[in-house]
Amino acid sequence: MNPKVTVLLAVVAAVLVWFLVFDKEKVAEEKKQAELDSHFVNFEADDVMKLTVTRHGKPVTAERRGDTWHITEPFEWPGDKYAWGAIAHSLTTCDLRGTYPEEGETITPEDMKNWGLADPPLKIAATIREESREYQFTFGNNPLGSVSSCYATKSSAIDKVFAVEVTIKGNADKDLNDLRDRGMLPVKFGNHVTRIEVSNQDLAFVAERQPNKNWLLVKPSPGRAVEAELKKLVEKLNKSASTVIDDPGEEKLREVGLADDQLESASRYAITTSKGTTQTFYVGQLSLADQGYVGRNSDSSSLFVIPKEFFSDQPTTVGKLRPTKASYLETWNTDIVSATSEGSPLFKLEKPEFGWVMTYPHSATAERDAVNSIITAFKDHHIMRYIDSASSDSQLGLDPPRLVVEIAAEGTGEKVMFGKAIDEDRIYAGLMDAPDRFIVKRALYDEVFKQPSDLLTEEELERLDLKPDEEESEADSEEGESGMEELDEAGSAAEGQDE
Repeated sequence: MNPKVTVLLAVVAAVLVWFLVFDKEKVAEEKKQAELDSHFVNFEADDVMKLTVTRHGKPVTAERRGDTWHITEPFEWPGDKYAWGAIAHSLTTCDLRGTYPEEGETITPEDMKNWGLADPPLKIAATIREESREYQFTFGNNPLGSVSSCYATKSSAIDKVFAVEVTIKGNADKDLNDLRDRGMLPVKFGNHVTRIEVSNQDLAFVAERQPNKNWLLVKPSPGRAVEAELKKLVEKLNKSASTVIDDPGEEKLREVGLADDQLESASRYAITTSKGTTQTFYVGQLSLADQGYVGRNSDSSSLFVIPKEFFSDQPTTVGKLRPTKASYLETWNTDIVSATSEGSPLFKLEKPEFGWVMTYPHSATAERDAVNSIITAFKDHHIMRYIDSASSDSQLGLDPPRLVVEIAAEGTGEKVMFGKAIDEDRIYAGLMDAPDRFIVKRALYDEVFKQPSDLLTEEELERLDLKPDEEESEADSEEGESGMEELDEAGSAAEGQDE
C-alpha cells in the first residue's frame, strides 16, 4: 500500500476516534447539565458545609464535621446527622417544577403575598465547600391544587420565583428539638470505649477493656465482665431523651438534684474512650412534673427527661456483670482452638476460611463436628459457682493447670484452665487472663479434653497412620481414670479449705 495513503488513513482514523471520544464526553456533560438544570440548585449534598434553617424567625445553624453535623447556633450541641443530612440531600435533589414570571408577565407584591413569600415561614442558607459562598433560599405556600410542590426563591436568581418539589419543606420545617442529637451521651459502644464507671442507686463498679478486647472489672473486686451487659448500659445512655430542657435555671437544677453541688449524690455514668476523653452523665430525681427521671450531661446545663423505666433492666449486683459461661464464642465466629496438657502443647486448630485445619502436632484437615463440639461444650455448660475466697491456684490445681483450652476469634477469646477434680461431678477451673476462679461440671472437662487423633478426619487418620489399636485405647482409658481418682481426693481437700 502507498505509504502516503497509509498515513492519510491513520490521520482520518485518529480524527474519527477524537470526535467519538469528544462526542461521548459532550453527551455525558450535556446529560449532567440537563440533570442539574432540572434541579433547584446546581451543587451536591456533599458540597454543603454549613446550613442555617430559620423557621418563623428562629434560626438554627449547623456545620458539617466529617460525617457528623454540629449545631453552633443558638448554642453548641451535637446535631442529628440524619436530620441535617436529609435537609442537604433534599435541597440539592429538589426537582424544579416551574419558573415565574412567564414571558411577558411580572411578579407583583400581591403575588408574593399569595405565594407565601412576602414573609416566608421557612428560610435556608447553605454554604458551599468550593466557593465558600452562601446561597439563600425561601419557601412559601403550595400552588393552588398541588400538594407535591411549593413556591420558592433563591439568591442566585432574585428576579424569579420557582415551583419546587415540596420534600425540602418536610425535611427542613423542624424545630430545634428535632434537629439536635437528643442522645444523653453521644458515645457508641464500639472498640473505642475503654473504661466504664457506674455509681447508681443499686450498684457501683469500674470496668476496663483489656488489650485483648475482653472486659475486666476493676472495682469492687477484679474479674471478667460480660461485654453484652456493659454494652446495654452504654447504648441506653446513647438513646434519645423524650425532652430536652435548655437553660433550666438554678432552681430547676436544684429541684431535680442536679445542681453543681448535688452531683456527688446523683447516679453517675462516666464513659472513657481511646482518645482519653471522658463524658459523664448524671441522673437526678424522678420528676412527676416532667413524667420521668431527669438527667444532665457534664458538658451542658441542659436537662434530659428520660423514661421512668431507665433503671429497670440495669444490673443490680456485680454478679449480673460476671460471666455465666467460661467462653461465649460461637462456632461461626471462632477461628482458633488450641489446648495445652500438663504444660505441653496438645493441639492447635485454625479456621483460615470455612474449614478447620490442624497446625500442631500435624498439618492436616480437621473434622469440623469434632472441633465444634469443643466450642459448643463451653456454651452448653454454665459456671456452677465462683470461688471468691483466698484459695490459691495451687490449692485448686491451677498452678500449674492440668489442661488449658483456648477459644479465640479476631484478637479476642478466653484461655480456660482446668485443675483438680472435686468429685465425680465437679472440677475447679479458671480464666488464665483474668482472676476468675470457679467450679464447673466435670463433663465440660471430659468434652474438651481431646487427643489430636480425635479431631482429624478419617482420611487424614489413615494418611498419617494414627489409628490407635484397641489395647492402646483401653490402656489410655484406665490411666486417665486412675489420674482423675487422684485429683478427686486432692480436689475434695481443696474444697474443704475453700468452704
